[in-house]
Amino acid sequence: MGVIIHTGDYKMDPTPPDNKPFDLHAFARYGQEGVLALFSDSTNVERPGYTPSDRAVTSRLEELFRSAPRKVLLSCFASSIHRIQIAVDIAASTGRKIAFVGAQHGG
Repeated sequence: MGVIIHTGDYKMDPTPPDNKPFDLHAFARYGQEGVLALFSDSTNVERPGYTPSDRAVTSRLEELFRSAPRKVLLSCFASSIHRIQIAVDIAASTGRKIAFVGAQHGG
């Protein structure tokens, strides 16, 4: 019947922490071929503007990790792999241990 795109979780970050930018040209090619349906999820889509790069929080997080006298608790979406990696890197560079807590949903 046609092309259906289900993106899962994604972010069009112009400066992603892994230096692998979103392939906007591939996305556009699908659009030019015709897409029957796009299934996509976007946090804060109702807000105008854009979300800054995940890199934007790195220096502030590092400052907090260094200055916290005790434990640091950080929460984010499990699918936000870049933010999780930033936290792991900062923990390593500041000599902190890291633990993950989460819940499996469904099946």
